[in-house]
Amino acid sequence: MPSPTPNRRAFLTGVAARDVAVDALADAVAGGVDAAPPPPAAGSSVRISQRSMACEFACALNPGDRSAVMHAGDALAIVHELEGQLSVYRPDSEVSRLNDAGAADDVEPGLFELLTRAKELAERTDGAFTPLAGSLVAAWRAARAENRILDEADAARAAERCGTDRLSLHPETRSVRLGEGSRIDLGGIGKGYALDRAAAHLIEQEVSAFLLHGGRSSVLARGPHHESDGWPIGLGDPHRTTRRLGTVVLQDRAMATSGSNVQFYRHQGRRLGHLLDPRTGWPADPDRPGGLLSVVAFAPLSSGTGAADADALATALFVLGLPAATAFLDANPAFGGILVAPPKGGLLPVTIRNVDPGSLFLDPAAVLRVD
Repeated sequence: MPSPTPNRRAFLTGVAARDVAVDALADAVAGGVDAAPPPPAAGSSVRISQRSMACEFACALNPGDRSAVMHAGDALAIVHELEGQLSVYRPDSEVSRLNDAGAADDVEPGLFELLTRAKELAERTDGAFTPLAGSLVAAWRAARAENRILDEADAARAAERCGTDRLSLHPETRSVRLGEGSRIDLGGIGKGYALDRAAAHLIEQEVSAFLLHGGRSSVLARGPHHESDGWPIGLGDPHRTTRRLGTVVLQDRAMATSGSNVQFYRHQGRRLGHLLDPRTGWPADPDRPGGLLSVVAFAPLSSGTGAADADALATALFVLGLPAATAFLDANPAFGGILVAPPKGGLLPVTIRNVDPGSLFLDPAAVLRVD
């Protein structure tokens, strides 16, 4: 990986911010329980940030420990380094070189572990998430630039290249082999992986309580925020984007959001979201039967891959749609999910699985709870 940026400390802001943990760290939606008591208020926090992976990464800390601020700066520097390794938009990144060659030996250990975990998650979600979306993403990017959509044959051809049977991993030599035409794209898991690596550094430095986020859609929280049980995270309304649906109090877990309410484009009056179904080659349509408007996925930190897991699962659950996503969560109780369907009668139908009800606080006037 590239060496750390030489002026790393230049981006440390270390500014105390009231309510920083609540201020819109998540950009999708989470559900809640019936008329619950108000969520705990966030106390003052120290927040530092930098821009990496085309978004803001930030770390919030309880105030009072100056050394923790510098450790947080080092953690964010790790994110900057990982961008240089993972980005498909940098021709000299390790992933870009692997894609161009179609194979590599002695892959950096962290990257090899990430590819291994990504392939496992792809198989567990029946291909609704894949680390091999590169060719599909590129095909749709080219089509949008020409103000067109893919025809069925092109979409099907691109989807064939997404299957994880085309990704061969050999642990004994850390070798990677790609099928012809297949390309790695870790956009659906990379931010979470970066958060996991940053968190591992903070834990190694004995920083016991912190909140990390990448682009506000990937969040990892560890330890208490002041005297509370966790870090309050503001949850936006995917239907009325200027409103907040509520708050989730996050501790020792990671969460990630996915939805089509913010990133989409229109073609001949048709709305097409940015989240692609790698099984069909087409955008996942929230208006299809069982379609979802937004998803929040939760994963434990115990595996060391919590934020990466939550990232990948948020995409997979959205692509799967409500029936299959619910079945996945019922079969995998270590993961949690809040699944939001398109509005009915002014309310958002919300299905919640494997999430502690005591950590969720919602405006009951905005949500129709679906069990």
